[in-house]
Amino acid sequence: MNVNMRALFRLCQLCLPHMKHGSIVTVSSVHAHQTTANVVPYATSKGAMEAFVRGLSQEIAHTQTRINAVAPGAVDTPMLWENPNVKSGREKITGQVGSPEELAAAICFLAAADSSFINGTTLVADGGRLAAL
Repeated sequence: MNVNMRALFRLCQLCLPHMKHGSIVTVSSVHAHQTTANVVPYATSKGAMEAFVRGLSQEIAHTQTRINAVAPGAVDTPMLWENPNVKSGREKITGQVGSPEELAAAICFLAAADSSFINGTTLVADGGRLAAL
């Protein structure tokens, strides 16, 4: 909760008074929507992030600042492959594994002016992983 939720809360608390317009994009996880055994604390913290995004978007609706989240599935990083649940086989990585560049593209889209009508929501960018959980 400290890393995932409290850090986001503090970031917004410190940044929003100085933002005249713009976008905040946070990284959630498909585990906020559907999860597996042995990741309940992680899934809970990501679910809290998404609830925070929805609620804060309403509180700052009068500003020109937006907040959204991206919920990736499996992304080809050391964090994925070093995950104890993945290494032990308790969590199976099936289907498409995204690249960091693909995740970055989703984040950049939500940060860009092209997504100015998108606020308070989560973009699931998971290569279909959520459907398999």
